[in-house]
Amino acid sequence: MAATGVGAGLLAAYGLTLFLVKPLFAALCVVTIVACLIEFRHAIRFTDRHLGMPIVVIGGIGIYICAWQVGLEAMLTATLLTMAAALLWQLAGPYRGEDALKNVTLSTLTVAYIPFLGSFLALLAVECGAPATAVFVLSVTLGSDTGGYLCGRFLGRHHMSPSISPRKTWEGFAGSVLFAVTVSVAGTFWMGIPWFYGIILGVLMAVVGTIGDLSESLMKRELGIKDMGHLLPGHGGLLDRMDSILMAAPVAYIVLKFAIFSQQGPVLS
Repeated sequence: MAATGVGAGLLAAYGLTLFLVKPLFAALCVVTIVACLIEFRHAIRFTDRHLGMPIVVIGGIGIYICAWQVGLEAMLTATLLTMAAALLWQLAGPYRGEDALKNVTLSTLTVAYIPFLGSFLALLAVECGAPATAVFVLSVTLGSDTGGYLCGRFLGRHHMSPSISPRKTWEGFAGSVLFAVTVSVAGTFWMGIPWFYGIILGVLMAVVGTIGDLSESLMKRELGIKDMGHLLPGHGGLLDRMDSILMAAPVAYIVLKFAIFSQQGPVLS
């Protein structure tokens, strides 16, 4: 249960800063993104691939700031500019041919995977009605992870993809959906949106969160490592905790933005 405790602690940290000192929440998210980038760079250290860390880190910070201060359009522009800068950085470096192409591909995918997806948390906080929205999404993600862990541990019998993640089971996935929908539907009354959006959001977040878990498990298997890092007790690194959130945040942004702005009901601030 250490992983669940870590998740609850992170939720409390993000939630309190978001409600009490919003700039501190933004700073915490930026630190998390940079830490995840460093962690990923450390994970690929034996692959002879090079990210161009100065560009990826500076660009990643810029992507989040654009999302926080301006919005989606600025975030997309910053992402494209960062990818272009990563390309130029690699072309100006010592690598040529296939090595250069692999470095460029890895750099652009890293930008898309960590700072771009992570910046949707900023959009949830500033574009989707209120700080409560981001906390709501983080709570649903925690519920999904907790349900998957509990049901997988005590009821798990049928493996989803043993070659990628031996501990991931269909029973655990069912628990993820059940817990995510429960938390999500309860949260709709808090958010002031129709309850059926909670079912839609809970199911979608459980599905994409599971895809995020499996995707990272596949990356770790290819890299020959057990965890992306060792920062969080019982859960490896930050990326091991954030994988489902990174995938779920864009889906939540789309669903909640539509739900909130199609209603006239109140949204917490």
